[in-house]
Amino acid sequence: MSSHHYGLSYNGWPTAAIDLGGYDDIESNTKDQEDMGRAADWIFEYFSDLTVELIHTQPHNDHETYVRDQVRVPPYAAADHVNHIHWATSTELMDRIEERARSLWGDGSGPVKPGGGVDPQEFDLPPGHYYGLIDGPAESHGGYYAVERPVVRRIQERLQALGFAPNVAGWADGLFEEATESAVKSFQTAQGLPPDGRVNHETWDKLFDSETKKQPGPGPTGIMFGCDIYDFTVQNGLTENHVRSFVENGGLTFINAKFWEQDKDGATYPHKKAAKMLRVATEAGLPFPCGFVAPRTGVSPQVTVTNLIAFADSNFPMWREHPGFWWQVDVEHWADANGDVYDPVDINLGVAVAKHLMKEGQKPAFLYAAPWAYHDTVPNYQGRKLWASNYSGSGASRDYREMYLGDNAPGWKSYSGSVPTINQFCSDGKVNGWGPLVMSAFRGGQEDFRRALGEALAPYKKKRIERPTPEPVIRLNGGPRERTLVAASVYRH
Repeated sequence: MSSHHYGLSYNGWPTAAIDLGGYDDIESNTKDQEDMGRAADWIFEYFSDLTVELIHTQPHNDHETYVRDQVRVPPYAAADHVNHIHWATSTELMDRIEERARSLWGDGSGPVKPGGGVDPQEFDLPPGHYYGLIDGPAESHGGYYAVERPVVRRIQERLQALGFAPNVAGWADGLFEEATESAVKSFQTAQGLPPDGRVNHETWDKLFDSETKKQPGPGPTGIMFGCDIYDFTVQNGLTENHVRSFVENGGLTFINAKFWEQDKDGATYPHKKAAKMLRVATEAGLPFPCGFVAPRTGVSPQVTVTNLIAFADSNFPMWREHPGFWWQVDVEHWADANGDVYDPVDINLGVAVAKHLMKEGQKPAFLYAAPWAYHDTVPNYQGRKLWASNYSGSGASRDYREMYLGDNAPGWKSYSGSVPTINQFCSDGKVNGWGPLVMSAFRGGQEDFRRALGEALAPYKKKRIERPTPEPVIRLNGGPRERTLVAASVYRH
């Protein structure tokens, strides 16, 4: 550890910097860098607003932390800060750091309350400030700084208790994102307040008023799990008995089987074995069977959808009548074994396939577009339901429930303007001892999922109308007799 920044100041106060390094000769240098990265993340999480300078970088995985004058900034000085953390603050800010640390973890003289932090009973923000989106303006306090999170969590828990938010473990995570904003708007509307999604003094008082009534009707409850199946999953040893056990006592509510892929050169990749396993699971009582397609560059949405539906009709014909069937559109940056991307599928192609599939197939379609590949570039469109992936749960292959990191895991973070409906959380889970399997989760129960399916399809559902058929005249024994036919059913978009 060394100290420098001699002679420098911030807002008139002297500054000093320390370099933090932690090395273990037994571990690899990469592991040491990752340990330092976690420490830098911890400093940023709790004290970035009280920091004059914070620098750390890990070239091997692009992990980087840069703060200058209390604001996160783009990378600089990367080459000199690989194996250690550079952290600088001022004497005035250091006093505030000490005060915050005491409020979070005590002073070492006695037990510290779990979680630490503040949890005010009264609205304590200055005029013009409010609890709102984490990425909002400076007046919006949404958990960007760690000290705000206990208050945001208290707001979220109150929304849950009143029935305006999903009653799901981990939903109250202390981060004010779009889902929390939506719950606040619902609460404000029910209370006759302006539905701006911000918890200001007026909304706070109403939210925590003991006279405020609980919203009638159940909210989302529980959690659902599912897995992916490909032809190679079957080739690796998956049997029909395995699949039946997944449904009967393995805890799976949905299975996502690959159906179709076709590249620009005309090569097709039908997954008939996966479709067969989906039939077995559905016959065993699987509530929500899903078939997925992988759009590829150079193949039009119309061709992709036409061939997909033809494959489904031949290999999983029950899809048309099954009330719980749905589609996944799998948009990816396709790479070879060396990690070199050979087909970075444009996100707009995936969106076009999803919309065309719902229009033509009349079943809901969710869009798999990983945030690490598409970031905030996924366009918004009617009925959009995002399927994200974050394999933070992966590791030594074991029961999938042990690998799920909870309802506030990184895979549930908002991107492209909304919280994902489904999170693919590991690639090596086991169900009833069989694996590895790609596993996904949905926060809610079966009724919640049916609601999500309905929301996805609603904009594309063909409206059924009745058009009377002219009544024919039938002559019997030489005299006219009228006979009424049932009205003909027609469809329009």
